[in-house]
Amino acid sequence: VYPTISHKCFDEDDFEVVYEGIQTFASENDITLSDKPFYHVMSNYFGGEIYEIHAEINIDEVELDE
Repeated sequence: VYPTISHKCFDEDDFEVVYEGIQTFASENDITLSDKPFYHVMSNYFGGEIYEIHAEINIDEVELDE
């Protein structure tokens, strides 16, 4: 599993807002996202669902401090 930026939400109607938030966060922090689609993990949560949305980071663009 590659490193990702993720965010949780409780409603499918919020997906677009979450996508934009992840892209904004990546841009503001000089993180390049891969061209792969975002992926979702859904779990049951107190009578409803919770969605965890992941965007894969392009690790070829990341500078590591060693």
